[in-house]
Amino acid sequence: MHNFKHSAATFAFLTLLSAGTAFAQVPQPAPGAPPRPGEPTRPAEQARPAPDLPRPAPQAATASPTMNVEGELVRVDATAKTISIKNEKGDQLDFKYTDATLVTGSDAKIAGLATMSGTPVTIHYTKVEVAGEPAANVASRIEVRKK
Repeated sequence: MHNFKHSAATFAFLTLLSAGTAFAQVPQPAPGAPPRPGEPTRPAEQARPAPDLPRPAPQAATASPTMNVEGELVRVDATAKTISIKNEKGDQLDFKYTDATLVTGSDAKIAGLATMSGTPVTIHYTKVEVAGEPAANVASRIEVRKK
């Protein structure tokens, strides 16, 4: 009978021990996570402010795929950073350019193209949309071609 009492006590002890271990392994919600349905919330969790995390900057502009157009150079306005060409239909097209805009086929920089009116060019550009402004054609490369 002594062995039975000893075995029963050991069994009861192990059962309590395993139950305590099982309760200890219940996953706790992440800090700031909403409570599970039916689960009480703790006041300390509700009052904790959200951490200051870096937020991504709003996207300032979106650009379309690169396109190109051929035409004759009409004018360059270095102050406004624009270049105008006349396409083969006779329409005048205006483009903005940046300091990153490349000029190929000539030793002249963009401002130097101002003296080359009538020269055939190919402009590689993207249509850039900035929130609150009309879309603009922005030249990424200007190829000067021989007449």
